[in-house]
Amino acid sequence: MSEEKVTLNVIYNELQTIKKDIRDTNKRLDKLDKHINFVENVYNNVKSPLEYICNAVNSVGTRTVNFLQ
Repeated sequence: MSEEKVTLNVIYNELQTIKKDIRDTNKRLDKLDKHINFVENVYNNVKSPLEYICNAVNSVGTRTVNFLQ
């Protein structure tokens, strides 16, 4: 084989490796995107009840402090 063909084969093989890596990375990013969407949905569903509980606890704590003074 000529030197040019060898160089082209090396470049081609490296390109194939890069393309495979990009496909693998895209698969991982898709999984990460799904996980982020899941976490955001859970947070949006839990946010209001959690705020209610926090406000109730803070309200009781404030009344207790005022009662002790």
